[in-house]
Amino acid sequence: MRPLRVLLPTLLLAMSASATAACSGSSDPTGPGGLIHVGEGEVAGPGTIRHTDSFGGFWYLEAEGGEIYLPMVLPDEVRRDGLRVTFFGRLRPDIATTVMVGTVVELSSLVPR
Repeated sequence: MRPLRVLLPTLLLAMSASATAACSGSSDPTGPGGLIHVGEGEVAGPGTIRHTDSFGGFWYLEAEGGEIYLPMVLPDEVRRDGLRVTFFGRLRPDIATTVMVGTVVELSSLVPR
C-alpha cells in the first residue's frame, strides 16, 4: 500500500489553525493531550495505535487525550499495538461500524514517532 503523506502537511495545518485562532481571538484549538481540531470535522495530534480482541478484534487509534478513533484504513506497517504516532484525519461520524466505541476517522497522515 502506498504510504500516507508525511508529517509536514500536518504541521503546516496545525500551525495554520493556531495562527487563525490567535488572530481571531478565539480559544486555543489545542485540546486535551495535544489534540488539535484543525478545521470543522478534522483532527490532528499525537496518539497510540491499539488492538483489542473485543467485538471480534479491531485496531483503533487512542489520542493522548483519551479520545478513541477507528481508522477507515490502517496500513499493515503500523499495525503494532503500542506504536506511538502523529496523525491527521477527517472525522466521519456518518459511517457506522459494528464496533460500539470511537469515531471513524479517514486518515490522511499517520507518522510513527
